[in-house]
Amino acid sequence: MTIATRLASAAAILVVAAGAASASTITVTQQTGDLWGGTANRSVSYTLDGAGATPQAGQFALTGAPDFGDFLAFCVDLENFLSVGAPGSPYQIASLFTASVRDNLTRLYNTAYTTLDTSNAHQMAGFQVAVWEIVYDTDSTEGLNVTNGRFVETSSNANARNFAATLLSNLAGPQTGDFRLTFLASQTNAGGEQFSQNLVTATPVPLPAAAWLLGAGMVALGAAGRRRRA
Repeated sequence: MTIATRLASAAAILVVAAGAASASTITVTQQTGDLWGGTANRSVSYTLDGAGATPQAGQFALTGAPDFGDFLAFCVDLENFLSVGAPGSPYQIASLFTASVRDNLTRLYNTAYTTLDTSNAHQMAGFQVAVWEIVYDTDSTEGLNVTNGRFVETSSNANARNFAATLLSNLAGPQTGDFRLTFLASQTNAGGEQFSQNLVTATPVPLPAAAWLLGAGMVALGAAGRRRRA
């Protein structure tokens, strides 16, 4: 299954809800008992500024209350743990990162997201690795390379790492989708500590009304031509 089939149900809810929720608290929990929503994931090892960890990597299936709805997300924050079990964690929509980081993340989604095979653990983990590389090394002197910089992928299994490297090398390639990214920033407690980790989610950019009318017109012209030939 590709990612495109999983977007349809969540996209309409998220597009409507995002504007209303942008200035309010969104309580985020996982959709079901499976954090990944049935999609593949795998462990990856990395170092960030020299400190190592081995988390599970993949796409989260989450929901936001009261009116954000179901959504799919990736982690953009390796310095905090995800905490979305009941009763959930408070988030707000925020403009995270520099413009260059946001631009590269948008390019990643536009060139690769719709083609992901959600049953392929290397692809799902590799996309997450590419997200981390963009977040932590877009503005570094080393550039987007998962083997050096602030973020370094160190897994002994090279499949996810190589897939991430391929995605990063194709950022300037042809687009297979057109997405609007929404960043969810965890709120903090009285001590300034985040309740959870920051996230990114994507929704397809709808075609302008003129494009829909043009498409409908082409269909109508085709039907008229068939009737004349008949």
